[in-house]
Amino acid sequence: MEKIRSISGLLSRKVLVAYYSKGGNTRTVAERLSKSLDTDLDEIKLGSTKGSTKVKFVKDPSEYDLVIVGTPVNGFKPSKPVTEYLMMNRGKFREIATYATYSLWPAGTLDKMTEFASKQPIASATFKSREIKLDQIDGKLSAYVESVKKRFKRTNSARVETSPIRGE
Repeated sequence: MEKIRSISGLLSRKVLVAYYSKGGNTRTVAERLSKSLDTDLDEIKLGSTKGSTKVKFVKDPSEYDLVIVGTPVNGFKPSKPVTEYLMMNRGKFREIATYATYSLWPAGTLDKMTEFASKQPIASATFKSREIKLDQIDGKLSAYVESVKKRFKRTNSARVETSPIRGE
């Protein structure tokens, strides 16, 4: 049986960090996020079938209350595996947060992730590859973690307040 993870100990909610990493930077951020937020972790991998590329992942995002999706920037947009993951799972995300790692400029990567997921993220962030390699992302990562916690708590509070009471 899968362990239910919680954010900030307030509500037992299932949270997943799903990511694709080409050079290791997005993986580094994913692992640190997962540890900071005590989440499940799922690597999006390339899988090949004749004539097409399909992504592989283990966890079903519809089983999670929040999915944090990470991608490297590729040509000023999300990587193809993350684009495919978001489009394959469109409509399955209860809540989503996004982040991107980049070398030059993230441009409209986060906006494209929102478009592909058809879901407005509760939080978004970008992390520069050079700063990741030099282990200089503590402040930015902490701010992103706090933003996710705060906004996830708020969306869950709103959901609880507007939920009908059973038996009435």
